[in-house]
Amino acid sequence: MPPLYLPTFAHDLGDMSSISKTILVSVINGSSVFGRLGLGYLSDKVDLAIPTLISPLVAGISVLIGWGFSRDIPELAMFAAVFGAFSGGWSVLWSRFGSRIVAERTIVEDSDVAQRAPGLWQKSEESDVIAVIYGILSLGRYAPPLPHQEQT
Repeated sequence: MPPLYLPTFAHDLGDMSSISKTILVSVINGSSVFGRLGLGYLSDKVDLAIPTLISPLVAGISVLIGWGFSRDIPELAMFAAVFGAFSGGWSVLWSRFGSRIVAERTIVEDSDVAQRAPGLWQKSEESDVIAVIYGILSLGRYAPPLPHQEQT
């Protein structure tokens, strides 16, 4: 939310120039690039819990302290740099969350379902043929109706 309200906040501080408001939003976006690189590197090197805690914690503290006590544009620029770096990098962690979930899931191949339908887990020519036939038949559901030809 700070990128949306930061220009209005700068305006309320008394800075009327639109260039300074644009610079503040640019600082947030630019620092998020470095945040993505840093949190991505950190998530590859240490346990995922550490960047998961650091990112929202530092972003939240920067809002409370940096935005709350800012009285001029340079202070807001410092806040924008810190907030952008730590909040903008959060999206990099999504793939790591997914890899953590997939790594923890296991498929029991000896289960009752696996014995009844081996084609679901085992790749074979029969499963390929079935998939192609099903795909062709499914296309008919979405095809536009053919115009009727009148025979005279």
